[in-house]
Amino acid sequence: GHAGDHIALGGLVIVGKGQLLQANTLGSIFHEAMNALYDQLLQGKATDADGARAISSAEIQELLRMENADSHPDTTLVETILDEAFLTVSSQDSAPDRKQWQAQAAHLKDFPSEQLYRPEEHRAERKTLLRYITYTLRHDAQQPRLRIIEMEQRHNTTLHGLQMGGYIDRLDITELDGQD
Repeated sequence: GHAGDHIALGGLVIVGKGQLLQANTLGSIFHEAMNALYDQLLQGKATDADGARAISSAEIQELLRMENADSHPDTTLVETILDEAFLTVSSQDSAPDRKQWQAQAAHLKDFPSEQLYRPEEHRAERKTLLRYITYTLRHDAQQPRLRIIEMEQRHNTTLHGLQMGGYIDRLDITELDGQD
């Protein structure tokens, strides 16, 4: 193929320069972008009696309209957040110690050519991630209100004497037919 071709092979996408983005890396970038996007949409929102903050369907639809408008600026909000997610995941994956990824992010902002995953080198993957983000936003916009209780919170429990834990990506209240 040509230098700019992209070939899908199993869970990997082979990019023209021979670089690979693994499926878990794509998932991490998507996850980081969605988390940052909803963080921004929830900023300044008060919590209700259930401890949830709400985003209206209209707010999500407006964001989708901005993404699809012919007259949008060179880079839309979703694209900006996605490119920042590339930087964040690059920082997390390239930091010498997992705890040092924020310092690594600051370094990579000053030296972007050192970024492990650069959106301009992964155009096909970036386009695919934009489609996934748009699909998720369209899905969430089908609810009158998206009521988010928490995002990225660790939970622990004991089941049959076995301790386990993990992070819940997003915990929300879904309304069916106008009822919680």
